[in-house]
Amino acid sequence: RLNSINIATQSLVDQDLTIKLLQELITKNESTNGRILCS
Repeated sequence: RLNSINIATQSLVDQDLTIKLLQELITKNESTNGRILCS
């Protein structure tokens, strides 16, 4: 029982990290696109 809670918690943490990474990539991509448009 405790094991399944640990697995669920781990998958939530993994999802959170994935979302943060994606947001970072999107932000970097947007700023790169902005530079190209401005130049």
